[in-house]
Amino acid sequence: MDHVAKSLAKGSNDGWIMERARYVAECQVQLERVKVLSAQTIQELIYTNLNDQKQVNAILGRLKKLESYERRARSRRRNALRAVCSIAAEE
Repeated sequence: MDHVAKSLAKGSNDGWIMERARYVAECQVQLERVKVLSAQTIQELIYTNLNDQKQVNAILGRLKKLESYERRARSRRRNALRAVCSIAAEE
């Protein structure tokens, strides 16, 4: 994660830029985790008995929650990335 943060900070020694860059990297890791969980959940849905409506609804509910979480994580990453870019542009 530090490698990604250093790449985003473009060699800056500014503590604030590094902190924001680390946060961007953390958000990226969270997004990757959500993608993996979503893929696993979709795989589970594929192998579920579609006649078991209760189980199908539970899986779809998890997918909906994951989609919401992914949207929030993308927003946090985008805002943090904007902060890094605006601070870097000021230097």
